[in-house]
Amino acid sequence: MTKKVLVVDDEESIRNAIKLALEGTDYELMFAASAKEALEKMKQTHFDLAIVDIFMPEMSGLELCEKISEDKDLRTTKVIVLTVAKFSESGIKDVQGLWLSDYIHKPFTNKELVQRVNASLQ
Repeated sequence: MTKKVLVVDDEESIRNAIKLALEGTDYELMFAASAKEALEKMKQTHFDLAIVDIFMPEMSGLELCEKISEDKDLRTTKVIVLTVAKFSESGIKDVQGLWLSDYIHKPFTNKELVQRVNASLQ
């Protein structure tokens, strides 16, 4: 069965980079340019994984992660966050406390992204 992946990033270039990196995999990709748009899509479609940028206008990726973890219908969705921020040890623990599968530091390589997505979906 094909796994559904939602990519959430306000930067079109990042969405396109992820699309290119995951082309040729068995994943069905959908895209959202904001956390609000992502929530709307998640309420209509079950996703196995969401790849979420942390720094977005209006609602941050971390706020989106909180909403996902608080919603009984959404909390089964695994989440990988993307960030340019470098986490301290306590920051990593805070992020892990949001029930995240993983986090990826930007910039990332295609190989790294595919490996981390595959690991999260196993």
